[in-house]
Amino acid sequence: MYARNRFGSLRFIIVSTLLLALALLVMLGSSQPTHRAIAADSTDGDSQIIAKGGGGNDLACRKNNPERLDCSSLEVSGYCRADGVAVFVIHNTGEPGNGNMVAPTEYRIVDENGVVVASGPIQLAGGASMTVEWSGGGTVTLWADQQVGHPGSSQPRVTLSCQPETPKPDLSLTGACKNYTDFQGTYFLVVNSGAAMNSPVGYSVVDGDGNVLQAGSFQLAENGAPNFANTFEVFLAGVYGPVTMTVDGGLSASTNCPKLE
Repeated sequence: MYARNRFGSLRFIIVSTLLLALALLVMLGSSQPTHRAIAADSTDGDSQIIAKGGGGNDLACRKNNPERLDCSSLEVSGYCRADGVAVFVIHNTGEPGNGNMVAPTEYRIVDENGVVVASGPIQLAGGASMTVEWSGGGTVTLWADQQVGHPGSSQPRVTLSCQPETPKPDLSLTGACKNYTDFQGTYFLVVNSGAAMNSPVGYSVVDGDGNVLQAGSFQLAENGAPNFANTFEVFLAGVYGPVTMTVDGGLSASTNCPKLE
């Protein structure tokens, strides 16, 4: 009886340990990385191009630099995405074949305090590129190491400071001549196709002689708001001839409606 109880306790401990390990793996797998490297020509979206070829003894670039492993040469560029992600592009300007990297080098993402916040290998075929995305914010610099024996002291780098773009209002203004049963005259319509306006904006409507026909202000909701809250209409019943509506900020539209008999 004692042996069976001890065996049962041991089995309980083993099973509990396995369940705990499985839970830790799930937690680690669900975490969101702040950076990832993607080869432009990779098929799985995550692996880098593993260069093949190159590195022979007959490489032209070795004529004056016999210690070079290959004829690769890296350059780095970058840009900010609208969502605030910094995108670095590492490009191997070497020719396919002789310019293939026969051994990996390294890139490092360094923050403004000089701390390396991410790193990874670079091994690209000649003419190939890879992108490195950084979503951790702040001002960061990506440094790329050239291949062993690369001439000079070149170390390509680029610095980015990316912030998500703040949505803004997007106003449009049109004018028209209306001839409805209950309205005949000049009509203007303002539509906001962007984010909600944070404050009112002024407008004025003048005739061909510069006389102010109407003036005021409006503040519109975001695009898609219910009850057409993202639109503003101006009705000028019985008003014909040259008429111009101007919205503060430079937006304007003009009409020249003929008078109906």
